[in-house]
Amino acid sequence: MAGGPSRALSHWSATLHSQWIVGVVGSGFRLLWQDKKAPLSRRPPACKPPSSQEARSVLQAEIVTLVQKGAVEKVLDHSSPGFYGRLFAVPKSSGGWRPVLDLSQLNTFLRTIRFKMETPASTNMMGVKGGPKLLQSKGHSLELQQVDVPVALLCRPQARRSLSVCVRSPPRQRRICEGLDSPRDRAERHSQISERLRRNQFRLCCVDRKAQQVGLTKNRLGMTRATCPALPLLRASLRTLASILGQMESMALLVPLGRVHKRPLQLALKPYVDSAHVDWNVLVPLQGWFQSATLPWLDSDWVCRGVPIALPPPDTDLFTDASLSGWGAHTDRQTASGLWSAEQSHWHINLLELEAVALALEEFRPSLHAHHVRLFTDNTTVAAYLNKQGGSRSPSLSRRTCEILVWCWHHQITLTARYLPGSLNTLADALSRSDKVIQSEWTITQGALLRLWALVPKPLVDLFATRFSKRLSIFVSPFPDPEAWQTDALAFPWTGLQAYAFPPFQLLSRVLRKAEMEGPDLLLVAPLWPSQVWFPDLLRLAHGPPVPLFLTKGELVQPHTGIPHEDPSSLNLHVWRLSGPF
Repeated sequence: MAGGPSRALSHWSATLHSQWIVGVVGSGFRLLWQDKKAPLSRRPPACKPPSSQEARSVLQAEIVTLVQKGAVEKVLDHSSPGFYGRLFAVPKSSGGWRPVLDLSQLNTFLRTIRFKMETPASTNMMGVKGGPKLLQSKGHSLELQQVDVPVALLCRPQARRSLSVCVRSPPRQRRICEGLDSPRDRAERHSQISERLRRNQFRLCCVDRKAQQVGLTKNRLGMTRATCPALPLLRASLRTLASILGQMESMALLVPLGRVHKRPLQLALKPYVDSAHVDWNVLVPLQGWFQSATLPWLDSDWVCRGVPIALPPPDTDLFTDASLSGWGAHTDRQTASGLWSAEQSHWHINLLELEAVALALEEFRPSLHAHHVRLFTDNTTVAAYLNKQGGSRSPSLSRRTCEILVWCWHHQITLTARYLPGSLNTLADALSRSDKVIQSEWTITQGALLRLWALVPKPLVDLFATRFSKRLSIFVSPFPDPEAWQTDALAFPWTGLQAYAFPPFQLLSRVLRKAEMEGPDLLLVAPLWPSQVWFPDLLRLAHGPPVPLFLTKGELVQPHTGIPHEDPSSLNLHVWRLSGPF
């Protein structure tokens, strides 16, 4: 690393506790590699030159420039292998060519470091629970080292149990590179911030450590109350309304359902700011919508209530899914499903998925009251809208999301959403299609399996089941279930496992690969279909001839509806012993 930081290395070493940062300042940043090494070669691969003479000239000029700067050098000795990337040119939208060095293949061998931007909420939690490695106490103030988090915490003497979070610099000027300033720059900035803190500037919120809540300061409350009622009743400039919206957004995370109550104003202003040329001085008519949009922000009881610093662990997991014909949902002990009306069947699938969430919450309301509900859905849009309390892209989705969250608030339900792939959300998917047969979802009745257990030793674990379709007391569920032994049969090792498996036919290739690698004692139900690509692997792994299952009608059913297969013999199902006898 060149420049001021490296010249002040001795000061960095004396000031910081982090040896990693000192190493970056002194020696530069070193790439972190995975255990899997990047492929190296002694000769560059063949590369077709660009057809355009202009592009070739741009690349040649770029190489000359990089050599002159010392960024690259010509390889003279090919005895040492290296990684080669392709240099090419792409046309610019404004004309000309842009040189690009393609190192995308190299990125796959780098260790991925998760980065998450610090927020007031995460900083508050660090301030409340942080240890001596993060916090240094100086009188009534608590200061976080700037290389870790660029904020400072100020403890008010008149309320020792509370903290006020203060930003070191305006948000647009905060960058990670601030942590790489020299100690002298940090000292000057600290002096400036201390003076601003003394004048109570940049104060964002107050943290009540006793109640474990964070809320707005009185200064922030006064700003909104003074601005909204002062507007004329007929119209106001777009700039003024955008300023009010910005104030709402700055406080949204610190008040209950803050983003929900800023959405009406945001959606009302969206047509003005989405135009090609935004006129910030245009006058926007203020009708009844504006009063209803700003009324919650003038409610002192609601605005001052604050929000929890951290959510408690979830009490209930709720799984939902929707199809074009109906919806389905379940918790660990309850199921619910229904069909759409003729009008609803024409809705967009995102809106149907969101409506399924609303119907499931209403159906399970008695058991969800005052709970933290963790929702699992296979629709990423629904998960994002619920977690972000609406959005600006789809007004209909945003309005329905806000209605759901307000309903949850009145019933003391805390709702958080997570994405779950559809392949794992099997029960909710089956419930949403309760009027249809799902060809990939079949299970053998207990009576038919009793005949099988009389021929072969009964295994211990049912690998592909739910609590409603399990055929053994110990089972593996495709989704989280407190009664299940494990979640997702393909995600944990099978070595030494005595198991029974009747997987969906489309998973047979993956099941056979896993069985070959990990060697379980497995009874696998699979059809005798010699034309399938996985059939040679099945023959190679099988120990002895398979046992045919002579199933009659009614012994092969849909696991969640009980609908029988019309002709089970057409599947030619057999039981195969894999990896050895029991």
